Amino acid sequence: MSFLKIKRSLDADGIRNGTGRAKWNESNIKQIITNEKYIGDALLQKTYTVDIFEKKCEANKGQVPKYYVENSHEGIIPKDIFLKVQDEIARRANLTKALHSINEFIVDDMHYLGLYFVQNAEISTAESNGITEGANPQHGVA
Repeated sequence: MSFLKIKRSLDADGIRNGTGRAKWNESNIKQIITNEKYIGDALLQKTYTVDIFEKKCEANKGQVPKYYVENSHEGIIPKDIFLKVQDEIARRANLTKALHSINEFIVDDMHYLGLYFVQNAEISTAESNGITEGANPQHGVA
C-alpha cells in the first residue's frame, strides 16, 4: 500500500497516532516505515547539538559522523520484510522520478511545438496579407 492508502486505512479504523491524534500524516507513516529501530538496529547521531547553551539540535546531514549499530535491541518486525519495504519505497521513488522526467520532456516538446505553430501562423498571416519582406521562416516575422 502507498503511504496515502495506509493513512486512509488508519484514519478509517480510528487508530490514533503517536501524539494521540485521530488523523495521520503520510510523512509520519514514512518515518515509521523507514525507521531502523523497528528491526532492532539503531542509527546514532541522526541529529546533533548545534548550541549546547540553547540546546538547539539540527538534522545531521554529514556535519558529524553517524554510527549504525545492528541488533542493539529486540526488533518487532523481521529484517527481511523491512528490507523488502525499503526496496519497494526506492522502486516507487525511481518510478516517480522517471515519470516526472517524461512529463518534463512532454511539456518541453509541447512548448516547442506551440512556439513552432505560433511562428508558422505569424508567417502564414503575413504572407496572406502580402507581407513577405523581412519574414524569417525560422524565427517568425521580423
